[in-house]
Amino acid sequence: MTATSVAQPLAPDQTVRKIARLEARLEEARQALEECHPDDHFWIAEYTAILDDLEGRIAQYRRLI
Repeated sequence: MTATSVAQPLAPDQTVRKIARLEARLEEARQALEECHPDDHFWIAEYTAILDDLEGRIAQYRRLI
């Protein structure tokens, strides 16, 4: 039988720091999206997906506190 690891929940202060890091990445992605040329559909789609992912992750962490 193999051992499985169980993720330990973050302490509230760790959760707040994690949210702050994700929000900083979210802002960087927003700025990158704003700098995209309107015809650069690939990067617009990529940054939009990144924004959606980060916003979802931030919402999940906010529910923890």
